[in-house]
Amino acid sequence: MAGEPQIPNQSQIPAIAGQGVVSPPTIHASRFGFNHTATDIGLSFATARLLIDPVSGLPKSEGLEWLVTVMMSPTLAQQLHEVLGFVVTDYEKKFGTIPKDHAFNITSIHQT
Repeated sequence: MAGEPQIPNQSQIPAIAGQGVVSPPTIHASRFGFNHTATDIGLSFATARLLIDPVSGLPKSEGLEWLVTVMMSPTLAQQLHEVLGFVVTDYEKKFGTIPKDHAFNITSIHQT
């Protein structure tokens, strides 16, 4: 539709240095965090893992394995915000309402 963000598929992404399109690695994130400076916004992704005691080899506790941080300009972050809204709306049209995580509370994020 007109006015809606268009998300390119891989065939629309130009080849780099004549080598064709290389797909980025896929990770699964179950947690995220963010940070920002005056010039960049960072979005970090983690997954919950069972930590193993290195001495006994037995499960110790659950922890987070931080996988990647993506730093981006505020302009790109705003574009990502718009595209995520579009993608979530489209997802819900196709598959139904996404259940809420009642433990998530954006108002608890410390603002400085």
